[in-house]
Amino acid sequence: MKPSCKMCGKCCSYEIPVTILDVERLSNYLNISPGEIFTTSLEKDISIKAGLYKLKKDHTGTCIFQKDNKCTVHSAKPTICQLYICESSKDDYYEDGIIKKDKQWEESIAKLVSKIYIEKNGFNWDQTDFFKAIETIRNNIKNKHDDKLRIASNEQDQPICMIYNCNECDKKGEMAKETLVTIFDVVRISEKTKQPVKKVFEKYLDKQLSKAGTFKTKRKNHCIFFTESKCCKLDSSRPKHCEFTPCPLECDKLGNFDAFYVGEGTLLDQYKHHIAINLTQQYTSREGTKYNDKLFDKYLFTLNNLIEYKIGFKEFCEKVIQFRYDKSEIEHC
Repeated sequence: MKPSCKMCGKCCSYEIPVTILDVERLSNYLNISPGEIFTTSLEKDISIKAGLYKLKKDHTGTCIFQKDNKCTVHSAKPTICQLYICESSKDDYYEDGIIKKDKQWEESIAKLVSKIYIEKNGFNWDQTDFFKAIETIRNNIKNKHDDKLRIASNEQDQPICMIYNCNECDKKGEMAKETLVTIFDVVRISEKTKQPVKKVFEKYLDKQLSKAGTFKTKRKNHCIFFTESKCCKLDSSRPKHCEFTPCPLECDKLGNFDAFYVGEGTLLDQYKHHIAINLTQQYTSREGTKYNDKLFDKYLFTLNNLIEYKIGFKEFCEKVIQFRYDKSEIEHC
């Protein structure tokens, strides 16, 4: 449950870093120009901790927009204020997933672009650079409710962002060239279809391996589980690859990229998928796409043990945390 504000005003006395996106939001709310926000509302020194602009304080050391322990620009307050978690309820707040990933990504992009603006213009408001920076931020964040956002790593191990909207696509579900399947996915498909694992191999899996060295679903123009109504028959039991992989159209625009995506799902979900991929590759290196019940059960047993005892989970977290929206997740590994 989201913690309720006690209106103690304590957080308003802290340093409040702001991005140029926050400046634009405040200017629209107050119906004044961004230039006026620069002049009337921002300090003339940069936040040492955040490397961003910061809001002015009044003579009591409190944010200039606070009055009677209430925020006078509440609906347009800086993103850092929206994401701030009252110390007394921090753990519950994170565990319940109240903080939205798209909002965290928005703040990450806004910070990056703001620092570039600051490096060039300092405390000065330059109309051309300001609105160019705003446009850059807008192009890299979700702008519609149905937009989907994924973060992935490219060949240089750098994060890339993909924003797309399945509801606006006339090729929904038809663009992926292959659907990766792990031994963990096979079990889930077996349970969903009420077919024994051997039948899943025979009926649903291709005789060729995926490019990643895992199993893959059979297909004609699209995945065998894809319906005419453009839905997946497996629903929530669909392969984890489908959950983590973004729009193929956007991927093609950006070039080559890793098959494993680390911007969606919990770290534990991603860790399970990561382990399942590795063990599936070990299985296929010995048996290819043939079903060997003893070997399959052996690797499934190993998978469950690794997941239960979280073997290698800490190392996995450290590797992928750079692509996460919220760096604090590493603390819970």
